[in-house]
Amino acid sequence: MRDIPILSSIVGSINAIGNIRDALFTKKLVAFLSELSNVPVAQRRSMIDLIDSSDDYRVKVGDKLIYIIEKAEDHYTSKIVAIFFAEFLVGKITYNQFLKISRIIDSMFIGDFLEFANEPSQPIDFNSENTFINTGLVDIYFEPVVVDDNDDYKSYGKYVTSGGASLYITPIGELVKLVLKGKNYT
Repeated sequence: MRDIPILSSIVGSINAIGNIRDALFTKKLVAFLSELSNVPVAQRRSMIDLIDSSDDYRVKVGDKLIYIIEKAEDHYTSKIVAIFFAEFLVGKITYNQFLKISRIIDSMFIGDFLEFANEPSQPIDFNSENTFINTGLVDIYFEPVVVDDNDDYKSYGKYVTSGGASLYITPIGELVKLVLKGKNYT
């Protein structure tokens, strides 16, 4: 195949793409692992063994991490995921919480994710550019709409309304804010 000019170009391109993909994956993996350097090796091994020996999980931790890191948009995103994995390793979040947060990170633009983490918790405005609906970080709460007569309707209108839809931060969203508060993830 290498002797045929067109095919040799195609084979060469495939090899180059593979090498680039491997280099990018390696960069994501290094960023991930460097974030875990503060967690003692014994503690890392203990938590990973706990999950690997559990019948609740079908995929071993190492395999799952490879899938997560491979899907990460870039090495910076991989570093953010590693922050949450380190929190799991030291027992501050559960493995399921780590997996949920990893899925959220995978489904969002990382800039929006970090914007959410840095915004004040409440209230979330429906009219803002990014409401984070359908991310798992916020949810909608519906209160019954109440309409009352206004005593001072000349100044403020005849009726006063309250209730309706509002956004609130989910428990996983609160956890994201708590974990990233004060962390250096630049």
